[in-house]
Amino acid sequence: MTVIIDDLTIRLPLLNGGVVHAVTRVSLTLEQGRIHAVVGESGCGKSMIAQALTGMLPRSAKVTGNITYDGQSIFGRERELAGRNIALIPQSAATFLTPVRTVGSQLTETVTVLGGPLTPSELMSHVDLSPTALSLYPHELSGGMAQRAAVAFALAGIRK
Repeated sequence: MTVIIDDLTIRLPLLNGGVVHAVTRVSLTLEQGRIHAVVGESGCGKSMIAQALTGMLPRSAKVTGNITYDGQSIFGRERELAGRNIALIPQSAATFLTPVRTVGSQLTETVTVLGGPLTPSELMSHVDLSPTALSLYPHELSGGMAQRAAVAFALAGIRK
């Protein structure tokens, strides 16, 4: 499976009429089974590219270019693919979790929505976290635990 990002540009309108030039003319190819890295300074658009792939951009974002998954455009289908075929592991993992719900309740919901084949306990074991971490709230996780929990969430809908 291959994802091709071709000439991706993302603009974010501001309330004052200005525009943030978040990403400009990015092209890259992501191949299954290979490790890819997008490297750059803070604010250069790395997260915006990931959000474009997973359908997590703000609704007001203006996107041009094309993203294909196995030869088919994913525009308008990002959320259909997100979690099942494409997953995002955020750098600040704990901030992506709802603070008033346990990790377990959120992971259970994610597995259910995505129809994942593994239980939350199995996912936690796969990322070297004790299933007892499912009863914790995001603020109770160390940075490393939160990062591993984020990997478990990313794997929640992936088929074997």
